[in-house]
Amino acid sequence: MRTIRIRLAATWMAAAGLVAAPAAAESSGHVVDPDGKPVVGARACLMLGVEGRVEGLCIGTDEHGYYRLPSAGSGTVRIVADGFLPSRVAEVNQESPIVLERAASILVRVVDAATGSPVPSSEVRLAFASGESKGPFPAKRAGVRIAKLPPGDVIPTASAKGYKDAKGISVTLVAGRESEVVLRLERE
Repeated sequence: MRTIRIRLAATWMAAAGLVAAPAAAESSGHVVDPDGKPVVGARACLMLGVEGRVEGLCIGTDEHGYYRLPSAGSGTVRIVADGFLPSRVAEVNQESPIVLERAASILVRVVDAATGSPVPSSEVRLAFASGESKGPFPAKRAGVRIAKLPPGDVIPTASAKGYKDAKGISVTLVAGRESEVVLRLERE
């Protein structure tokens, strides 16, 4: 009972500003690109939930690439920035810079094999050498641009109602660059 009274008294005193409250734990880091330059405006987000799939508090990196978040005890911080692959780090003060890997992108155009016209309502899928696949991505008249992809080999495929599926050749995605592929669909 005495311990409870002491804790309550300490809490009331801290709330009243009579004693300093203990410093809150935090998580911080320095986000840089592969050349060591700061990534300004990257989002650092506390990941919450049982498997760390829910974004909690997010903050942008400053003009020097630094972020500082209060610790939530979630264990993970997810960092995302345009043109880079997402990264996850432990929810602690990072002593070394967090180097983001540049992402690749691909523009896939889906056209009618006979006319060369864009195929409306087509879908694109990507198969990676690792066995992973992504999609479907709906292709518009100008095609579909798929970003934030890991560099490496990928095989694009396309399908549309009234057409036979088309499988492209393997394309090597390069970090920081956009590849372009045209898939030609034949009518059924």
